[in-house]
Amino acid sequence: APWRLALNSEIQHATMTEIRRQKDPEVKAAVERLAKSEISGAFRSLGDRVVQVGREAGDIHLANAAVAAWNTYRQQSGGLPPIIVPTNSLRAEVAGQVRTQLVAEGKLGDGQAVGTLAPVRMSRAEAGLASSYREGQVLVFHRGVKELGLSKNDSATVVGRDERNNLLILDREKGGRVSLDLSADPNKRRFETYSSKDLEVRQGETLVWDRTDKDRDFKVGGRFTVDKIEKGEWHVRTADGSTTVLKDSDPQLRFISHGSAATADRSQG
Repeated sequence: APWRLALNSEIQHATMTEIRRQKDPEVKAAVERLAKSEISGAFRSLGDRVVQVGREAGDIHLANAAVAAWNTYRQQSGGLPPIIVPTNSLRAEVAGQVRTQLVAEGKLGDGQAVGTLAPVRMSRAEAGLASSYREGQVLVFHRGVKELGLSKNDSATVVGRDERNNLLILDREKGGRVSLDLSADPNKRRFETYSSKDLEVRQGETLVWDRTDKDRDFKVGGRFTVDKIEKGEWHVRTADGSTTVLKDSDPQLRFISHGSAATADRSQG
């Protein structure tokens, strides 16, 4: 509202009108209509690119339609395009359907269970309350906590909570039990919260990184393909075609998930 009032007062300003993201003429025209708030017209102009599932459709209905469209596209192009979804629950449903189909088609090899860490979504306010956490969750520190003997990239498991004093009781990965005061430095988010999850990984499938490793240029949401897993090593190929060999003990392999679908916010990144 403040900006609208300023513009209506004819304050000097520049207007950005050139759209550079969309390259497809039909899609670009629809985006231009959306920018003018012509919502219905924009969607109608996309024709059969839009599939209407129904107002009462749940995740399974949406996943079915998305996977059907994915199948049509890959038959025409020969590739495996990513599917972009609005929520993590829908992402899991889509990924499950895609993997089941690829396994049935013989496009994925043998699988093995891998212990991974799945992000636990919390707001800043929730992250500051001991009551938000559950026993068994894992905290991975991106900043050290010197007084607790925790360094960057260390992890610790939640084994108890003192909600009255806002403390988390942690077992450190490298040994020892400590109490973390969530009320100390409330504006400094020194860790991320994860839940443990076994993930089946098959040779030939596409995965994504759930945590950034700047030293090796692994970015959150970055897709890679598992070419093979043998003799305790993972041979992976990134989207740009480069290959990397990782030991199966590599900590980064805890932060992976199936990559056939991505949430909208992650795909933008």
